[in-house]
Amino acid sequence: PGAPNVPTDTTNGSYTTAAASPVRITQAYYDAHPGVHDEFIAVTNPTNTSIDLTGCYLTDEPTEPLETQAKLQFPAPSVIPANTTWVITENATWYAYETGSLPTYEWTDARPDVLNVLTQGVVSLSNTGGAISLDDPTGACIDLLCYGDTEPPAFGWNDTPIPACGEGVVLFRN
Repeated sequence: PGAPNVPTDTTNGSYTTAAASPVRITQAYYDAHPGVHDEFIAVTNPTNTSIDLTGCYLTDEPTEPLETQAKLQFPAPSVIPANTTWVITENATWYAYETGSLPTYEWTDARPDVLNVLTQGVVSLSNTGGAISLDDPTGACIDLLCYGDTEPPAFGWNDTPIPACGEGVVLFRN
């Protein structure tokens, strides 16, 4: 639902900034089963070109000041291949138990065989509604996903939030 989220600042001199990146937040599992800590966010590169996400981050506090936002930041190097979806989960062990596959990244260091995102503060997706932002290293919004009972920020979202989907259900975005 909603119009495509198009960043307003797309160029910096002769090169394209991360804010112009076509990478999108395509899934959110924000209301996990009780006692199961496998919330996750999926980001997708729909292009035929790899894109460097090093230093970019996900936050559930997009309207907070940059320095105080809770963040899940992609470490160096983090280049998402063409036509690829990455899954970033709270706990890779629980994610593997529920889905039968390993995520790309996790944020609680539950499995040594899964890469960790860098964390600042605590990212905890709201069960009733919220906003998830993928930002470049300077804090410019690359993509924003709003769901459930929330007031969308004044930037990056052009419609009502995606309706909440309930406990144990993954929100898929077209």
